[in-house]
Amino acid sequence: RQMGHHLSGYGFQEIITYSLTGRDMLQRLSPEAHLQESILLRVANPMTVEQEYLRPNLRPNLLAALAANRRYQDDGIRFFEIGKIYLPRSGDLPDERDTLCGLLTGPGLEKSWQGDGEMPDFFEAKGIVESLLRQLGVTAGFEESSDESLNSTNRAAVVVGGNRLGVVGE
Repeated sequence: RQMGHHLSGYGFQEIITYSLTGRDMLQRLSPEAHLQESILLRVANPMTVEQEYLRPNLRPNLLAALAANRRYQDDGIRFFEIGKIYLPRSGDLPDERDTLCGLLTGPGLEKSWQGDGEMPDFFEAKGIVESLLRQLGVTAGFEESSDESLNSTNRAAVVVGGNRLGVVGE
């Protein structure tokens, strides 16, 4: 709840998306030619192919919401979602983890007589993550990330107490 309040203070809007996603959307985020079947949890009787798998991360649906909203709004968009992701466990129910995912795009400031507004970059996103964690009393460090769905020159793993907490990138 605190994270949501702080992100709203940074100009983000909270969205809630479905816990189901499609293989096509997952493949768009994965640079490999195939997805690892070991991380996908298929629904036994899906209603559509767009809702065939439980989401292993929040990015696909957040990006779909961005694409839908870009048709109607051409200035800055800042979304976040706090929701569950589903990871397989052998011989047991899935591991349901609460996760935060956010995105920012377009000019961060309103167009005014002072200028057209600055486009957000990696360093603004990193600063938001760092400030958010600091407000929660957590000191984070940043290391090189291997997340291939992000730009290789503008990505970093968020590390807290020697554990990788997440990733920030372009």
